[in-house]
Amino acid sequence: MIYTFSVGKKHRRESHSQGSGLAQALALHRAGRLAEAENLYRSLAGNPKAVGYLGVLLCQLNRGEEGHRYLHSAVQLAPDDSELLANLAVAEHEAGRFNEALSFVERALKFDPGNLDLLDKRGFILQDLGRHEEALKSFEVVLQSDPNHADAQFHAGNSFQAMGEFSAAEKAFRKVVELRPTDDEAWTNLGNALFEQLNAEEAATAHRRAIEIRPTADAYHNLAISLSGLGQQSSAIAAARSATQLAPKVARHFYLLGSLQNAFKQTEGAIASFRRACELAPEDEEAHIRLIACLNQEGRHSEAAAEFQSIENPTPAARMVRSILVPIIPQSVEEIESARASVMEHLRAIELDAPQIADPAKEVALTNFYWSYHSEGELPMQRQAVATYAATSPNLFWTSPRVEVRKKGKVRLGVVSALLHRHTIGKLFLPLISALPNADLEVVMFDCSRAMDDWTQKLNASVDRSYKLAADLKTCREFIADQDLDAIFYPEIGMDPLVYYLAFSRLAPVQFMTWGHPVSTALPNMDYFLSSVDLETPGSESQYSERLVQLPSLMTVFERPECRPIGRSDLGLPEDKRLYVCPQSLFKIHPDMDAVFGEILSTDEKGLLVFLTGNERHWDELLMARFRKSIPEVAERTQILRRLNLNEYIGLCDLANVVLDTFYFGGGNSSLEAFSVGAPIVTLPGSMLRGRITYAEYRAMGMMDLVAESAESYTKKALEIAHNPDLRESLRRKILDRNAVLYDNHKPVSELRDFVHEQVRR
Repeated sequence: MIYTFSVGKKHRRESHSQGSGLAQALALHRAGRLAEAENLYRSLAGNPKAVGYLGVLLCQLNRGEEGHRYLHSAVQLAPDDSELLANLAVAEHEAGRFNEALSFVERALKFDPGNLDLLDKRGFILQDLGRHEEALKSFEVVLQSDPNHADAQFHAGNSFQAMGEFSAAEKAFRKVVELRPTDDEAWTNLGNALFEQLNAEEAATAHRRAIEIRPTADAYHNLAISLSGLGQQSSAIAAARSATQLAPKVARHFYLLGSLQNAFKQTEGAIASFRRACELAPEDEEAHIRLIACLNQEGRHSEAAAEFQSIENPTPAARMVRSILVPIIPQSVEEIESARASVMEHLRAIELDAPQIADPAKEVALTNFYWSYHSEGELPMQRQAVATYAATSPNLFWTSPRVEVRKKGKVRLGVVSALLHRHTIGKLFLPLISALPNADLEVVMFDCSRAMDDWTQKLNASVDRSYKLAADLKTCREFIADQDLDAIFYPEIGMDPLVYYLAFSRLAPVQFMTWGHPVSTALPNMDYFLSSVDLETPGSESQYSERLVQLPSLMTVFERPECRPIGRSDLGLPEDKRLYVCPQSLFKIHPDMDAVFGEILSTDEKGLLVFLTGNERHWDELLMARFRKSIPEVAERTQILRRLNLNEYIGLCDLANVVLDTFYFGGGNSSLEAFSVGAPIVTLPGSMLRGRITYAEYRAMGMMDLVAESAESYTKKALEIAHNPDLRESLRRKILDRNAVLYDNHKPVSELRDFVHEQVRR
């Protein structure tokens, strides 16, 4: 809402003749007969009111420069007329000259100090000057005299909102909608205040009410944000799309649509939306940054780099995004090495420059997820990234002032995650977390996801309290800190931006993580990394910045999946081929594996390599392009299947002659699912946790038959199993006889409880 000019509500008649003419001019003005009103005002040139109203009329006709001259002339003629001063203040305010506007409104108040509308105007101008505490003092004076002054309530709510006092803002906006039930802007701002308090459900209700009153693009924009906070993916995208349709020339609506499409893995649509935002607002670097990130996500690394080069003076956030990105489906080991060197070079350069990034969670909004899919350890890169953030965003390393508060009663553990729903992380850790609460341990869930499903509801019902975090980083971390936690558990760090940036802060006395994303973070406020004896090697402590804790179990309570038998024809697979199935995400398939694939297919003329399509359509093309260069003679004997549901995935593993684990970053959840039907998986354990999960599962079962010592041994085992049905069947029976230890094992629950109690006591 903005203030409009006052036109003749308090005018004084200077003389009978002039007063009569002025009244007639005002009547014409209010009736919209502006040309006639203008002529009549001009005939009353000696009347300050007429001169002032002429200035108002000219401003309304977008003849602002001329209008300002008349308004100033009117004030010179009647320097003590509060209404003329107020109108001039409005004109200066709308022209963006806030200090001049404040000067004129304060002059008006000298002559009419009790005028509540003037006091409200003064506060409104102070808001635009960013002086919200002073603005609130003006509004408070108004509201003490008239609590039902709707405009003052509205503007007070805006100041509270700007100051981060969202509860007070909510109270003010609720009063406005009580006084003006059809004020769509008040409903919109109420929804925004509720959303900032992590109440997305009521926020969506308020935004829907605003749309019922007046269905504007901005109203749909805000509804999309609140629906996103509720995890209602399709509805959020539909609302954002409505905003773009109602205002097709407004870049920020396309930016929001692209952001939601990107968050919900619709990368191709996100690229189109961000491109449109860039076309509409070429100077908007945020849209360019998100476009760069999406191009890279789709596997178009060179296009992303070219897009970055098109930015003339990249901001620190843009430079940070460019530094983090690496090829997702690398074409060679040399490309990986070059990309890693580039990451270090760019991060060091930013650290030396130390340009400030106020809010990395909003401006960078990216993690270094793909760094871990290389053969080398990522800890040096993680350390450099953290050092760069320390130089550019020291506020990330915030420590809650409540962290030293002594708490009474049972231990309170917070869990921060974005993926405890129908996702790999949910499969691995949701049953574990659900089982943790007991008489001695209170569990508080902080859900950072953009998804909500029946698993989310199950988790919420099992823990003591659950909160949906959908606001900005500062609000979220302060909200977590206010819960007075004894410890915080991060099942995964590095897969979601909000979770990653939250983990920089000290929000509880004890903070620890585990292998949902199995990499060390280099974060100074992350105290422990919970691993397993079988996941580590002697001396692997050096691979972690956190203190490594090696528990007896695998830190997962995995529920045995059920599977209905399927046939090869159900998946479009040939009956006359031996199937070498590598069912991992395509970004896990390191170029070092190409030679093994080539050797397998060269040796077995009836062999067929089977992969699963990537999250992005372009990834399939990139992998095949690499194979045509690295193993050209046999590259065509590969098949990339469509996306499979869980039953089809397990069925595929059961149909395989042999399942191939990936080097360096192997299967975890996927291997547990394959083992449920006894599928033999050949694995080559690496030196780091991420390449040892399948090996650890074999260790739990007490069988090492399918664990290779080298790439040559790996190839030999794969060929031997594929060619020998009896051997395959005996291995299958052995896995089925022993795999019970992998499922519904609740030992990790007590191990994790004991760890939490021990560290909190310490």
